[in-house]
Amino acid sequence: MFEHKAFIHFVDTNYEKKHDIVCLTIVETSGSTYQKPGTNMLVSSSHEMIGVLSGGCIEEALVHCCDEVLANGFGKLVTHDLRLPDDSKESWEEGVGCNGLIKVWLEPFYYVEHYGILGEALNLAKRSTPATLCRTLNEGKTSSASLHFVPLKLAYNEAEKMLSQPINPTLKLLILGIGTATQALVDMADILGWETCVCDTRHENLKEIKHADKKIFFDHADAIKTVMEEERFDACIIMSHMFKSDSVYLQTAMNSKAPYIGLLGSKERSRKILEFLENSIVIDKRFHAPIGLGIGAKTPQAIALSICAEIEAVKNQRSL
Repeated sequence: MFEHKAFIHFVDTNYEKKHDIVCLTIVETSGSTYQKPGTNMLVSSSHEMIGVLSGGCIEEALVHCCDEVLANGFGKLVTHDLRLPDDSKESWEEGVGCNGLIKVWLEPFYYVEHYGILGEALNLAKRSTPATLCRTLNEGKTSSASLHFVPLKLAYNEAEKMLSQPINPTLKLLILGIGTATQALVDMADILGWETCVCDTRHENLKEIKHADKKIFFDHADAIKTVMEEERFDACIIMSHMFKSDSVYLQTAMNSKAPYIGLLGSKERSRKILEFLENSIVIDKRFHAPIGLGIGAKTPQAIALSICAEIEAVKNQRSL
């Protein structure tokens, strides 16, 4: 929840419109399903929506359930059983879904209450504070909920009707220096819902970058230290392709707490930069060079895809 910045924008926009919101959460699945437990969808009282729970099999029916939930003021557990009678070709041809069962919890949140616990979770996400939202799923009753500042894994206890769900902030990507693939990287990150901050010492280059959430100009590369001290970033990409600037950026980044640090360029160039820095930095597993997954990328868009895929893999603790 709130890992994609569009969810934050959705809640903020609907608050401005004074609309109520229903939060839909997959709590349990069985068989083949498009999405898995923990996936969220938000629907406003004006039937605007964001998020995907299936390949389109159940969304329309769930939107109508949202009206009922908002009117009653209580949560509701909805089960969609799309399992086929057998695995034959004929059954799949007649099927309307993925041959699975999906249980979805619908819970109303109201504008006049500042969206209650959902609003509190949003504020934590905006402050980049990980937390866990624990809710009791009581149909026909007011659900109790609490936020815990200890990140926990997703868990649903059907017997106790308790759902624990991580509230993960939006990934913040810092791009140091503008190169030929920078705009494509900003665009790819925007699709993924990440927040982007682009920094450079060249004002004209910075002006050309579009769609970045933040752009910072500074007179010299050393000024990046202040930026990284004042704000937390989940990933840092160094791509000015100017040797001295990239060296300063790398030194500052390695002294930060960013979980992912990538340097654009060949192995030989990366080796030369490390030699230039000598013993001023300690290289650890956060450092990636050459940057990106080895997909044979040649265009700026493919390079951006390989970089974002590697960051996503590191974030999700998947082997590269």
